[in-house]
Amino acid sequence: MVTIHWRNTVFASREDLIGISRILHLKSPGVVFITGVVLSNGMVSTLRILTEGRFYDYSLASLPGDALISLELACVAGYLRSPGIRSDLHGSRTWHAVTLGTWLAMGGVLHVIAVQKRGGMETAANTYHNLAVVPLFGYAVLSTAPLLWAMKSRRAGGWAVACLVGWVTLLVIDIQLGNLSRNTPES
Repeated sequence: MVTIHWRNTVFASREDLIGISRILHLKSPGVVFITGVVLSNGMVSTLRILTEGRFYDYSLASLPGDALISLELACVAGYLRSPGIRSDLHGSRTWHAVTLGTWLAMGGVLHVIAVQKRGGMETAANTYHNLAVVPLFGYAVLSTAPLLWAMKSRRAGGWAVACLVGWVTLLVIDIQLGNLSRNTPES
């Protein structure tokens, strides 16, 4: 265990944490939330404005859904900074590698499907979302999922689960309304 002094705050950096859990542990919940929103909604919106000349986002799972995922990860970050966390809940290096690889592949598959549906064309924003946001958020959420069971007695755990349920609900609504295929400039 390494002790870190930062802005007159002392907390122990846990050497047993690996993957995204280690990164979330080292960042404050506020930083995690803001970073998540900037990397998802912020970048997608900026790319749409710069490359397509206007802002739009028909997918509820994307906006406000990605903000819900960012809030869930902020709750996990807060939990990881608390004392007394069981070290067996963070998974092995193999678990993290397989989870990350699976989500990178899923992002690639989503992108290939989107390009095929649009006749070889895809927007920069959708490409970024499929190849960066989907793998990053998918890996972060799935690899920290075991922590949610440990958090269930804490307020942050309830908020984290509520955020995930909210995101899944928005995704189901998007699928039912066909919103996922509408995220193009022509829509």
